[in-house]
Amino acid sequence: MELIAVCVALENLGRVTDEPITVFTDANLIPNSMNGWLATWKANDWKRSGGKAVENRDLWQRLEQAASGRHITWKWVRGHNGSENNERADRLAYAAARRAEKKL
Repeated sequence: MELIAVCVALENLGRVTDEPITVFTDANLIPNSMNGWLATWKANDWKRSGGKAVENRDLWQRLEQAASGRHITWKWVRGHNGSENNERADRLAYAAARRAEKKL
């Protein structure tokens, strides 16, 4: 879910500019991947160190494309620790998920 959210957020920023962007996420997988694992996966034909295929390859490629040319800093933040912005993001995500469920 977080991976899709970051893709959509970057895609909705519009044109690429020199303006720096910081992405804060409580999903440690995203900063770890964007700060190094992604390059390794690509070099290994989208295989992890154990030889298994990288999950959600299509989304990682989408995120790489959305991030291309942008000056992005990827930061992990601890979730559910009272951070106002993190708690707000959780509430918004929960509400959006409930709305989507009702449409099904």
